[in-house]
Amino acid sequence: MNVVGKTFIRTYPDHKATSSEVLEWKMSKNVKWACENLWNKVKNVDNPSDTYISHIIQEVLKTNERITNNCLFVISIVELMFDPEIQTTVLSGELIIKRMIDWDKQQKKTLNKNYELDENEIGYKDTDN
Repeated sequence: MNVVGKTFIRTYPDHKATSSEVLEWKMSKNVKWACENLWNKVKNVDNPSDTYISHIIQEVLKTNERITNNCLFVISIVELMFDPEIQTTVLSGELIIKRMIDWDKQQKKTLNKNYELDENEIGYKDTDN
């Protein structure tokens, strides 16, 4: 992911990058813009649900793969990539799954959506409930 909209965000640091190199990338002006605008409507497009994150999902997943868990997976990866608290490029399965579950819970609270994250499908059970 080098471009979000028309904003060039440089190449994501590789697995050998130091935490300071990762943080430098995440704190750059263009990366911050991309992070802040993930959920904004893409300019010059008629569909109001056509956001930058939806474009990323469409690029990553085939149409038949765009189920809730897969979309949450992509969203979680992208959010972790932009999260300045995460200063590594190597993301553990546990960290990704935790972000998926947290994001799912937040969406249910704020948007009152009627979808369920299938925790059995992703092989993780949240024991905080």
